[in-house]
Amino acid sequence: MVENQPHVAALAFPFGSHASQIFNITRRLAIAAPDVTFSFFNTPKSNRSLFESSNDCSGYDNIKIYDVDDGVPANHVFSGNHFEEMDLFIKATPDNFRKAIEKAVLDTKKKISCVTNDGFLWMTGIIAAELGVPWVPVWAPGASSLSVHFYTDAIRENTHGRNEVLSFIPGMSSVSVCDIPRRSV
Repeated sequence: MVENQPHVAALAFPFGSHASQIFNITRRLAIAAPDVTFSFFNTPKSNRSLFESSNDCSGYDNIKIYDVDDGVPANHVFSGNHFEEMDLFIKATPDNFRKAIEKAVLDTKKKISCVTNDGFLWMTGIIAAELGVPWVPVWAPGASSLSVHFYTDAIRENTHGRNEVLSFIPGMSSVSVCDIPRRSV
């Protein structure tokens, strides 16, 4: 096992544009730090989506792609609820990432020296603590969506209709309640 060569684990939230944003950050870091190994962890479905497009990994010898379990049981029939897939993934996390990280360590023969991830995956801080390495969460979505999470209670308390403008939140004066995800508020 190589102890002194940096190996960064980049963990993606596989829904919406989160994974592509984390991969783009990982690519930029890989260019800036060519002597660092980056292991990118994401579900098979999301990885297929990412790497069938122009966001492929060719030319980046220091990035290794790993699939993590998406939590969907074999032969599962989805109910039609578009949050079901996300809920199954969240239930599988962080154990799905732990298993994939173990594989990456075996494959590369390099211990993980840092964990970075999409801020949605707050529970991966537990993995970093278990590994005894720095944890660098990244908020990949826009700042306005983070603001919605900070002000969720205020939005619930101060709005009564979907067309109300969020003028009481700094930087959100042109955003209406109907413009934010329903599960956020």
